[in-house]
Amino acid sequence: MGGALYFEARDDVHAPGLWKSDGTVGGTSLVKIPLGGTYSYLEHLTAVNGTLFFGTGDGYGVVQLWKSDGTASGTVLVKDGLESVAVAYPAPQQGLFYFLAGDWPHGYELWRSDGTAAGTFLLKDIQPGPGHSSPHSLTPVGSKMVFAAYDETHGWELWRTDGTEVGTSLLVDLTPGPGNGVSATGGDLVSILGVADRGLALFPGVDPAGGAELWQTDGTAAGTFRRLDVVPGPDSSDPNSLARVGDRLFFMAGDKANGREPRFVPFPADLGSVTGALVTQGSTCNALRQVTPSCTNNALAPDVSFSWTAPSAGTFVFTTNGSNYDTSLEVSAPASGVLFGCNDDTGETLQSSVTVSVAAGQTLLISVDGYDTECGTFQLGILPSP
Repeated sequence: MGGALYFEARDDVHAPGLWKSDGTVGGTSLVKIPLGGTYSYLEHLTAVNGTLFFGTGDGYGVVQLWKSDGTASGTVLVKDGLESVAVAYPAPQQGLFYFLAGDWPHGYELWRSDGTAAGTFLLKDIQPGPGHSSPHSLTPVGSKMVFAAYDETHGWELWRTDGTEVGTSLLVDLTPGPGNGVSATGGDLVSILGVADRGLALFPGVDPAGGAELWQTDGTAAGTFRRLDVVPGPDSSDPNSLARVGDRLFFMAGDKANGREPRFVPFPADLGSVTGALVTQGSTCNALRQVTPSCTNNALAPDVSFSWTAPSAGTFVFTTNGSNYDTSLEVSAPASGVLFGCNDDTGETLQSSVTVSVAAGQTLLISVDGYDTECGTFQLGILPSP
């Protein structure tokens, strides 16, 4: 935070306290000792928009939430009287610090803090009474946070919050009743992968029709759906270890034919069903080299990928006209990889054009690439064929 590393330490003179360092001996110093005592501790140091939050305790039952701006005078108590401060999650887009905490008469539930005593409170008693909802894996999706939590009525499901009690609610009940709608991985935790630039999150969801498969959410019930069904029907592929690299999504999943193996699928930006001379534009120069167009057999140039869904049946022309470098363009089926068309140069230009006939609602994968090692600013147009 602020170009400094913050950490807990003790030495022969001082009890455990908050220290900071800029990476030099002279720039490493004690900030403050919150509680003192041989058994005191600091934990879950988390920065939110220039404020460092942390839990501290004396080792004898006193547990508090503190904050710091990196100075002794700016390191102060926020909230006293907690039984614990457990897992912490920053939410800079909301200006909030979320943490798992216990107090009487509640179990481990979700709390929030804006750095003031009045703004630090139990967000919602999801599992009423002393039982635990054990919320975890808080992940930003747009202006909200999604997370996994448990209650006896719904089991483990996906929840969302905007930082208020009224705005904290069950997002979807994928498996109605007390059955679990999200699938836990190792350590009994649900893994949620946030994709900030797409405004969505991916998670292993469970429903009676599809079993445990890969789901996607934009933080709304309508925008929560099964993205991939590796094992069709009610059987499960149990996806986990989700990771995004460029325009590809990697994960572990199993089926009867291949067993449990690492897999990847295209993860393109969604263009919806927009048409026009300029549907989207950008640069490929900071992208990865992931696609090898069939018309160039070239894996040296960086590329970007998009998905597009046909608004009606007909023939459409996909073009990079207006781009400032030598492009190539490939259009294929996102799931099967069936090629619909690939083009390097159109006519006397260095831009590309592919014409494809589609059914209404058909989704295509569009990859904008370059010749040899070229990259640059691209323009992508999608027009009905005259």
